[in-house]
Amino acid sequence: MDVQTHDKTIIRTTATLAQWTTVIGLCCVAMSAYGQTPPATPGEAFNEILNSQCTQANVLPSLVPLCVEYASDDGRPDAGADVGGQNNLGTLGGQNQTAGRADKSGPIFQAPTWSVFGSVNIGNRQRSTTRLEDGYEGDVIGAAMGVDKSISDKLVAGIVLGQFQFDADFDLGVGSMETETRSAALFLTYNHSDTSTASLYFGRDSIDLENVRNINVVSGTKQASSNTEGSQNVAGINVYFHWPLDAWVVGADLSIDYVDAKIDGFDETSTLGNTTYLLSYPDQDIESLTLSTGIEVAYNASMSWGVLVPRLRLAYMRETENEAREVKSSFAVLTDSDKEAVSFIVTTDAADKNFFAASLGASAVLTGDWQLFLDATTFTGNSLLSSWVINVGINKSF
Repeated sequence: MDVQTHDKTIIRTTATLAQWTTVIGLCCVAMSAYGQTPPATPGEAFNEILNSQCTQANVLPSLVPLCVEYASDDGRPDAGADVGGQNNLGTLGGQNQTAGRADKSGPIFQAPTWSVFGSVNIGNRQRSTTRLEDGYEGDVIGAAMGVDKSISDKLVAGIVLGQFQFDADFDLGVGSMETETRSAALFLTYNHSDTSTASLYFGRDSIDLENVRNINVVSGTKQASSNTEGSQNVAGINVYFHWPLDAWVVGADLSIDYVDAKIDGFDETSTLGNTTYLLSYPDQDIESLTLSTGIEVAYNASMSWGVLVPRLRLAYMRETENEAREVKSSFAVLTDSDKEAVSFIVTTDAADKNFFAASLGASAVLTGDWQLFLDATTFTGNSLLSSWVINVGINKSF
């Protein structure tokens, strides 16, 4: 199996672990009224549910503290969207990718061959504010390392582990979120011929989520925080074709990436200014399927120290499955039995189905079976999200 194909597998696998770091990014979701078209804004829904409950003749006992605080704020929280909070549940999937792919050419591996590799990822993601969800800007940083073995001249199997951190601040100072992801994945690459390769990966991530929601009401600014955990199963397949043209290499690929994410339900707690404007969220299950196809051009430049391979890749991506969702939620102040009786619907934005990725990078094949790679990718054409990432790595074969 050539170095170009081998390194494409390594970079794709480590990049995929990084790309799902911010998939969930769960924060304090906004509220909307069930059955309305379009859905109510967070502030409208918040006032509607409290007005309907707090004006009843027999208010639920567990709801009384919330109604008292609501009345002290003149029956209408100032900046109700802030009370409703941030909603980032709709931005799952391929549009959250934070890394691209790379490739390089070089000498032929002789089976059996072991290699160890590692990479560092840094990037930035921004989301636009909509009626249903608050915008944010955040940075992602992480690292991955792994080992693989050439089982034959056609088959490589490996494992990769990674840890990634995403920290973001929401627009207008309405809150912040932190997401930490620990990932593990297995991958296989099959070299069908000199010009065609298929690779697949499957893995599992564990997720820790921390969120802060600033609540601006007439009586002052208050704060809610939440901590929860989650997990996600990831899998994907990539088919790659490449054709050498003297020192040039032209390639094309088709990929499918799948994510099934689960987040544990949680209640908010008050951290700044005692408040009963705290929300409760149920367990959630989110699925995403992303299809992508790309073309790339690389050039093998012979150097005194080895081979340098600059490259350019352009890709079209389409997100499926990740439609707008309605999540049944309630108030944390209520008892468990009352939460079933007094609930409201959280509505998310649907994912932007179509967007693009552009990658510019280079690989270096050095003496002693060392390889280095650098890849910069930007995602564009998405009406909700924009992002970029830089992936730097090293690979050593034995």
